[in-house]
Amino acid sequence: MVKNAETMTKELLVPSDQPIVRYREMLKDWEKNGWRLDIKTLRALQGDAAMAIPCPARATEKNWVLDEVPLVST
Repeated sequence: MVKNAETMTKELLVPSDQPIVRYREMLKDWEKNGWRLDIKTLRALQGDAAMAIPCPARATEKNWVLDEVPLVST
């Protein structure tokens, strides 16, 4: 299996792999909604800053102490 594969073109999946397929479908949905974390950027910043996972209240309130984790832009 290809590590962190974005597509399943080079994989042979069997019925017991259904949880993997479902997880990848969920990732696509999260990305469409702007909820997917940008792991590459987050890893590059690791150890340099404390960050918070964004919540809906961030859209209406601006007094947050921590920056939000980087998200994959849509």
